[in-house]
Amino acid sequence: MEFLTIARGKIGSSPEQIQALGKAEALKVWEYYASGQVRLMYYFADRKGAVMLLNALDYTEAIAIANSFPMAIAGLIEMEVIELAPYTGLERLFS
Repeated sequence: MEFLTIARGKIGSSPEQIQALGKAEALKVWEYYASGQVRLMYYFADRKGAVMLLNALDYTEAIAIANSFPMAIAGLIEMEVIELAPYTGLERLFS
């Protein structure tokens, strides 16, 4: 199953705190990317934060992945996890 994960800094998190965990965070992203669980990752172009497309067995696993990142563990970011489903709107073309 695929999930969209939105990561945003929590109010009160300082840039220094975020920066201190930057390398550990990148290593965790790489670990999940190399295993195929993180499929895509992007920063927001117009604000602070990032999104990732996760591949997980179910919502529980997706939440566990999202909460395993060092910045989430440290309470510096909040992670929103949204389950995705195939877009079926194109079926209208064939009915």
